[in-house]
Amino acid sequence: MGKESAAPNPRPAFALLLGLSAGLGPFTIDSYLPAMPAIGEDLGVADGPIQLTLAVTMTGFAIGQLVIGPWSDRVGRRMPLLVGLGLLICASVTSMLASDIGVLLAARMLQGIGASSAAVIAVATARDAFSGRALPAALSGIAIVQSLAPLVAPVLGSLQLMVVGWRGIFGLLSLYALVVLALVVPRLPQNEASARSSDGVLVRYRRLLADRTFAVLLLLAGLRFTALFTFLQWSPFLLQRERGLSPQEFGIAFAVVTLGMMVGLQISPRAIRRGVSAARLLWSSYLILLASACLIALPVAGGLWIVVAGVVLLLGCGLGLPTIQILALAPHKRDAATVAGLIGASGFGTASLLAPALSVVPEIVGRYDLSLALVVTGVAVLSAVISIRPLASMGDRLS
Repeated sequence: MGKESAAPNPRPAFALLLGLSAGLGPFTIDSYLPAMPAIGEDLGVADGPIQLTLAVTMTGFAIGQLVIGPWSDRVGRRMPLLVGLGLLICASVTSMLASDIGVLLAARMLQGIGASSAAVIAVATARDAFSGRALPAALSGIAIVQSLAPLVAPVLGSLQLMVVGWRGIFGLLSLYALVVLALVVPRLPQNEASARSSDGVLVRYRRLLADRTFAVLLLLAGLRFTALFTFLQWSPFLLQRERGLSPQEFGIAFAVVTLGMMVGLQISPRAIRRGVSAARLLWSSYLILLASACLIALPVAGGLWIVVAGVVLLLGCGLGLPTIQILALAPHKRDAATVAGLIGASGFGTASLLAPALSVVPEIVGRYDLSLALVVTGVAVLSAVISIRPLASMGDRLS
């Protein structure tokens, strides 16, 4: 294990390939969103079953991470990624050729499972190659891709829809997976299974969850994803319906808001490398989230103020998410893929479970701006409360 830590892979091209692999998950989930009405018309089904295709994809993505993570820690990185990409390619072709909603639903579930392998293996491979304060640099590029891809994928999907139609979107997704298979899989170690632990799934989960700080980090990841996904889900109604932006203006505003995420994702790993404590970064992110909630709730007319508040909100999310991931991975090198799977499943799972309950908040409050402010405030306060005691020992996890 010491030998692995001493021989990191610093090549920028390798880190870029890991980011390319990590982007498969968001593109699998989000690139077809603009095509949902067209899919419904072509297959002759109502909106409800079409919207269900998104739910089953996210479910498959969460479940896949929980399974593939421990499997990869037991047999190595190459085989799980190879199997996952193969499944994604076959399921994408099946989605492209689907003639009824039942086939499409099944294929989308399998797409989610297959894409989860790319997300888990990318993070775990980075953890294999780097340790200590070099780890944030290796993970920062992957975090940027994972956070920005959900914002970019629908835009590219709308362009693909105009050129190749909804079936072509799934065809291009299979080509994307083929590119990852050709470029990333051959660069992963071949004979690493013998050096890995033979512990089963439950043993690994029990070992990780016995680490109380890790359990808190899982909760923090779930809460942070909830704030992020709530903003993404409500922002069209908030900016267009309540603040009067046109669809074109909304697209520009959304692009500006993503700058907050990019800045936060860059600050966190660089600050840790320079010796800033992880506890200070997390507390800073809580305060930034509270500040964004105050900005959102202020009764200021127009959409520009909400755009500023959105930049601050995504800055807080971007500052906290990489820090949580780094702290979770640092002391658990032999369970790196299991950690990555649990963090990913916690984020998607918590956001998905809370989404139905949170959807009634705007109906009760009557406005999306005040509703979003309440949710973000709740996330910031609850995050602070559950992490007061564990934060004191988090700095030691990077040594």
